[in-house]
Amino acid sequence: MTTKISLSNQQRTGFLFRHAVKRLKGVGFISCIVYLAVFTIPFIIRSVQAQEEYFASEVGKIYGFTGALLFILPVVMPLFTGVMSFQFMHQADRADLYYSLPVRRPTLFFTHFLAGLTVSILPLLVIYLPSAVMVLIKNPFGITLVSLLTEFLTLCLTLFISYTLVCFIGVFTPTVLDHVLYTGGIGAAISLGIGYTVQALSQMLVGFSGGALLLRNFGSLWCNPFLLSYRIFIDNDRYRWPLLLSFLALAVVCLLLSVFGFCRHGCERAGRVGGRTLVKEICKYVGAYVGGLLLSLALGGMTDLSPGVMIVGLLLGSFIAYTIIEAVSMRSFRTFGRSMKGYAVTAVCLLALFSVARFDLMGYQNRVPSTQQIASVSIDYFGVSDTHVSHGEGNPRLTLETPEAIEAVRNLHTGLVESLVPMGGREADYYFGGTEIAKTVTVSYHLKNGLTLQRRYEKVMRADFPYFEALCVVPEFRQKTDLSAMVEPNRFNSFQLYNAVGQKAALMNLDLEKQAELLDAIAKDRASETPQQFARPQSPSLGSIVITATPSALGENLALLQKNGLNSYHGVVVIGTHYENTLALLKKWGFDQNLDLPSGQVKVAYVDYSGTMFGQETPLFLSEPNGDNGYRTSIGMLEEGAWGKEPSSILNPEEIQALLSCSYQQYTNEQGYVVAYVVEGATEAQMLLIPYEKAPEFLKKALDNYEVDVTSSYYEGTPADTVKTPPITAQTIRE
Repeated sequence: MTTKISLSNQQRTGFLFRHAVKRLKGVGFISCIVYLAVFTIPFIIRSVQAQEEYFASEVGKIYGFTGALLFILPVVMPLFTGVMSFQFMHQADRADLYYSLPVRRPTLFFTHFLAGLTVSILPLLVIYLPSAVMVLIKNPFGITLVSLLTEFLTLCLTLFISYTLVCFIGVFTPTVLDHVLYTGGIGAAISLGIGYTVQALSQMLVGFSGGALLLRNFGSLWCNPFLLSYRIFIDNDRYRWPLLLSFLALAVVCLLLSVFGFCRHGCERAGRVGGRTLVKEICKYVGAYVGGLLLSLALGGMTDLSPGVMIVGLLLGSFIAYTIIEAVSMRSFRTFGRSMKGYAVTAVCLLALFSVARFDLMGYQNRVPSTQQIASVSIDYFGVSDTHVSHGEGNPRLTLETPEAIEAVRNLHTGLVESLVPMGGREADYYFGGTEIAKTVTVSYHLKNGLTLQRRYEKVMRADFPYFEALCVVPEFRQKTDLSAMVEPNRFNSFQLYNAVGQKAALMNLDLEKQAELLDAIAKDRASETPQQFARPQSPSLGSIVITATPSALGENLALLQKNGLNSYHGVVVIGTHYENTLALLKKWGFDQNLDLPSGQVKVAYVDYSGTMFGQETPLFLSEPNGDNGYRTSIGMLEEGAWGKEPSSILNPEEIQALLSCSYQQYTNEQGYVVAYVVEGATEAQMLLIPYEKAPEFLKKALDNYEVDVTSSYYEGTPADTVKTPPITAQTIRE
């Protein structure tokens, strides 16, 4: 008799499971047809034709409509299957029928839960099984079965997470309409909550770095348990698994709560509106949090993050959101008085969280680890090579390990903290002549205890430029950013000599022995170079050497170059007057005469205010004579007004000579003038920088004609040497 009852229970469970699957077969069948038509068949055709441009390394990493569909269906399927699987709970007669069956409640729950999950996952086999067969038969894309299986299992995991949350919401909502609405509401609230939290912390905590990669691509939209399938197809997403595991833990908790709620669910609650449920309470408090953040950020942005205004916005926004959700969920305002206790607790919690962030009660902004705690440090600054760095997704970092380099980065970070923290989240003054530039700097400390401390700054104060200059002359920094320190002698290397105005002086045909001599001389000169000589020399350079290295000449440094994101094999060595070893070698080989600029060879100098020409996006300016960074222009364009106005030309030989004595190819990125010299017989001109403090009086006189007070500032606290000044025109120079 016992055996018969046990078998009967198994049969009942199997019957319920098959019945639940049968009710969902329409949704599963449509999904299979869609997947087959728009993915599987095209994938097989492309595999046979080997058209790699349509598919990337893994099956899921595809483009266009097909890729969008592979992402969208795993989002839509759990919603349909979850709503349909537990639809009986929202109708009193059907709920009474199911609850009267001789089946335990947990068994009844899991039969419907597993049926919906099965129908959600099975259509994926229409994609991945044929793909696995094609990998075994013909694999033009380099796909492996391991990567295919990993992608499939990860996608199944995202389906489990989103499906579990949909079922959890269904168990604690009384109607199908509420089920759909609250699913969408909670999904939107999670994305908005994460997005506004990161935005608030970024504005209130100077140096906050938590959202840089987390919110990339489409922002906080993808930091959502219902949209996790998209993160599978983001390359190098370091937040993918932390998010998956976090939401998996949430899904497990929701699954346990769903079983508990299902076992306590009564027929009288099916279809009843206005009652309080766990999901409704969650929506109410999360909505109050999001509403408070939204209005607080909006008002704070208008008032320079005024604490009082932001607190008012926080309380008002949370109150409005709380009231609206309470009225909608209860279908009445009659319960509003009783719910004010809940809002009072919410308001106190919001104020506490706001105070911790706005007033930095945890000491986040000023935290700089001691030298003894640091094992290595990474920074996304590459000195004068910064213009060759691809600052896209996965921002490249330069890792430094020597004590001297660590201390230089730590000093730089300390300077940024001392300058930027008192400013708070004030909008940056990015105009030329302002006190700061728009430059992103990310510093990551890899501590000896295994932890990482990271800070990210979106602007740099001009007063902190000396810290960057000091870092640029650190030996390890140069070894990892300066091409002249990386390259080895090779017969395919190229060495070109340019004079002080950027005109090519000679192509240096050097054998391997001479290349080694030159690189050694440059290394010796740079080893003794001070930050002042490197970034703010007293006199302009005598010329420059452009080194073009063949990749084979970089040896092990090639991997370092590529890892750092440097996308050029050109290096510029600016020959300062203090480069004694290099100059002696050039003189020995007879190249020193090529650096001389014969008197009268410069026919005209075109001048403009540098604010209209230089991007001011890096603390150190370098005008490369080989034209890689756009600081080279044709003479014809200058004559035709390429700088957006009539050419500002200087013809007086004495004035030209005065300009030559203060024109820099490499200098700290200060305000001043941009000058291009037209040399007889040349078709192009190089743009150089004349710092304002070194400019001749006849250039500064142009400012007086505009009656600009250079002793004051348009911005309170801005030093006089960073005042905004109007551009120079040809007429003002002539005057």
